[in-house]
Amino acid sequence: MTELTLQLDHELLEKVNRWAESNGISVNEAIATLIEHLPDSTAMTLEQRKSFLKLPLAERRRILAEQADAVASLPGGFAFHYEQDTEWKELQAGDII
Repeated sequence: MTELTLQLDHELLEKVNRWAESNGISVNEAIATLIEHLPDSTAMTLEQRKSFLKLPLAERRRILAEQADAVASLPGGFAFHYEQDTEWKELQAGDII
């Protein structure tokens, strides 16, 4: 096993603590789970992104739905970032100024 040192701001550490507690695991296990499920470095190129945007809307929605289902089904409710962090919802409320 390799030792890793992380520097997390207080807010992020609290989120990880809540997620770990709600799933009955230690913070170390929670962080290990998060790291295991990081996307690989084969991010889409600009050309691939453009190709995706050229797909019919129904096909894009199908692909995105599959990806959302995959994230939601990860071990321990890995989608905690979206479920417990409601700050992003505030950005969708109200008028854009």
